[in-house]
Amino acid sequence: MSSTRDRSLSAALQLLASGGMRALTHARVDAEAGLPRGSTSNHFRTRQALIEGVIERLERSDYAEWLLTYEWGEPSVERFCAAIEAAVDSMTGAGHVQTLARYALFLEGTHNQSVAEAIQIGRDQLRGWAVGAVAGLGVSEPAARAAALFAFIDGVVLHRVSLPAASPPDESIDVQRTVRRMLAEG
Repeated sequence: MSSTRDRSLSAALQLLASGGMRALTHARVDAEAGLPRGSTSNHFRTRQALIEGVIERLERSDYAEWLLTYEWGEPSVERFCAAIEAAVDSMTGAGHVQTLARYALFLEGTHNQSVAEAIQIGRDQLRGWAVGAVAGLGVSEPAARAAALFAFIDGVVLHRVSLPAASPPDESIDVQRTVRRMLAEG
């Protein structure tokens, strides 16, 4: 059985994904998690602390996924492209709740400086992993190429998660092929 803290964070992610920032209150998190009233506030005294806890949880999840899909093994363009495709598929499939919660937080960060700062820490860390992975492939200008990859991934993920639920999955974009081209010289 997971801890009260973990249950609170899972419920907060679900609420963010289904109702955006307005849905994120301590009382709603407790109710969503099936916890006694006040349980979430024992771990996260303020709403800001709860938001930062959710962001940290997303960062840990991103890092764990990156380790599982790419970092443990010999660097290669093929493995890298497959890892990026797996990440996109995860973010738009099994991990769509986390993705929608992440987008709710991104939007909140446009007018809440403390949320923007907390998000930036995770983005910088993820970008650092990507730059290191791209550099490990021997590709020139790894920082610029990693930035372009992030923009591409963000676009594909947003496109996929914004389709109506009844729509068939849009797999018309060949992620591996596009990433391979983005890594190619010239």
